[in-house]
Amino acid sequence: MKGQAFEVFRLLIAAVVAGAILMVLLGLLQGLITPTTDPQTAAAQLVKKYSTYGGVGSTDLIDFRKGMAIDARAIAREAYLDLGCVGVKADIDGFDCSSTQGVCEYTKPVGTKARIKVNCGTNVQVENSAGNSCPEDSMKCQITITR
Repeated sequence: MKGQAFEVFRLLIAAVVAGAILMVLLGLLQGLITPTTDPQTAAAQLVKKYSTYGGVGSTDLIDFRKGMAIDARAIAREAYLDLGCVGVKADIDGFDCSSTQGVCEYTKPVGTKARIKVNCGTNVQVENSAGNSCPEDSMKCQITITR
């Protein structure tokens, strides 16, 4: 009887150790595999969120690689706003922001991390927008790429 209880105890210890090893491995894998967020999608989600009642919001740090861009026209269409009511600008180096196209594109060969901030309201000044001017009392959203 003493030997049988000892075997059950060893089995229990082995199960606990295996569970601990599994938890450590899962933690390491989650650290290595991080989902990448598309800047265009993140900016569009923020504009949709704040374009109804206004407000300010930002994302966590997002990885920007060469060629990634934020298109104000596409975001305006997606959020059902006039084309001139959404603007995009960058407060950091490495972005080419065209005022005629309403696009900010990351141009450096080495990637960077930045936040996307959105400010929506009727009194917001819109810079680097594309399309027609925004009607006076319409909701305006300014997207800013910043640290």
